[in-house]
Amino acid sequence: MEAAVSWPRGIYLFGPLLLLVAYGLGKGYTRWRQPRLTVGNLQADKRPGFPVFYLTVTNASARAVTPYVEVLPVYDIEGERLSDRFEAHWRGAKEESPRPLLVKNLENEAGVLLVDLERPDAPRLARFPISEPVATRFSDDFVPLLQQQVICLRLVIYCKDEEGHQSNPVSQSYHLVPDKDAPLCYKALRTDRNLTPR
Repeated sequence: MEAAVSWPRGIYLFGPLLLLVAYGLGKGYTRWRQPRLTVGNLQADKRPGFPVFYLTVTNASARAVTPYVEVLPVYDIEGERLSDRFEAHWRGAKEESPRPLLVKNLENEAGVLLVDLERPDAPRLARFPISEPVATRFSDDFVPLLQQQVICLRLVIYCKDEEGHQSNPVSQSYHLVPDKDAPLCYKALRTDRNLTPR
């Protein structure tokens, strides 16, 4: 009769430990494979030719990615819908390539609201292509700047690499408040301070 094999007691300790290490390595590999973005806050840009509220998006992963900035339906402060969901306009966008390809550490700017400084009461949503003017209500008689309601924006930012892996989405919400003394006649106030840009 053969004697029963006796395993060292240590194997019962190291077995779970090895499983934890394997799990950690697998999770780390998945995280390494997943593309990542760094996203700035919405800010005013008064450079000639494109006075716009924009945010800067930077590729923080090792591989090239295509970023997306989606603007959810736009409302005024009283809940009146001003626009359907749309995709923001990238600086330098062209008809055949509306979204940039970002290699590691490369950044680009996505415009959200275009303001004509000669007629700030008629801002335009910076979709691709540039849309018709949008003030508090769709109308030929635009509401004067200081009588306008606050414009409420919610942005969702993410990217995809060339293999189709998608980053975790970043969400940002803003109130655009009419203010004749602000750089582009509106102040962008972040309303989701519990969500930190990544």
